[in-house]
Amino acid sequence: MLVLAVEGKNTVRNAAKHWICWKVKDFLIQEPTLGARALQKKLKEHHKVSIPYHRVYKGQQLALK
Repeated sequence: MLVLAVEGKNTVRNAAKHWICWKVKDFLIQEPTLGARALQKKLKEHHKVSIPYHRVYKGQQLALK
C-alpha cells in the first residue's frame, strides 16, 4: 500500500487502517497492552509518519481481532 504525506503537513491522511494493522501487529505481539497513543509514537519513530490518533486506534482494534 502506498502511504503519502500531505505536502506542507506532517500528517499522513491516506494510511489505511489495514496498513496500520499490518505495521502494529509486531509491536502488539511483543507488548499486547500498548495503547493507541504509544503505537502512534512507535509508528512515528519507525516509519517517520504521523498518523491521526483515531486511525491508529481503528488499526489497533483490527490487529487485536
